[in-house]
Amino acid sequence: ALEALPDEMSEDQMADEAIQENLRRVLASELEGKQISIEESGDQTIITFTDEIAFPAGSERLAETFLPTMDKLISVLAEAEGQIIVAGHTDDRPISTARFRSNWDLSTARAVSVVHQILKSGKIAPERVTAQGYADSRPLVANDSPENRALNRRVEISIRKR
Repeated sequence: ALEALPDEMSEDQMADEAIQENLRRVLASELEGKQISIEESGDQTIITFTDEIAFPAGSERLAETFLPTMDKLISVLAEAEGQIIVAGHTDDRPISTARFRSNWDLSTARAVSVVHQILKSGKIAPERVTAQGYADSRPLVANDSPENRALNRRVEISIRKR
């Protein structure tokens, strides 16, 4: 058996890089406009988008203007292998409306809306997709300014390798 040289990539690493390259190509304008970010973390690729571009304030319904971006994202997700985890996050300002008892409800409802959009495409098997809501329990930055709160209100789509 041939051993891989240290500077050679494994098949998994090449597949991961292909996914990222495909995401960066397909979502170039969204990345340039800082609407979406893509990062590699261990065995997963994480696509993050802010709530302000994806959802009307206080709502879990995807904005019509964000649907073309979701379609692009779905086309890449369909080609990728592994589990797709959709996680909703909020800032630390409490919400209590007739629709949402708390940020837990809102963050979960937003993740579920993204999952529904993914599944509606028919391109991705339901058993590959999970929705999670984290409320304000996993902030990216301190909730000490309007700008930072906006960064914490987000949805993350992770593609986790098997």
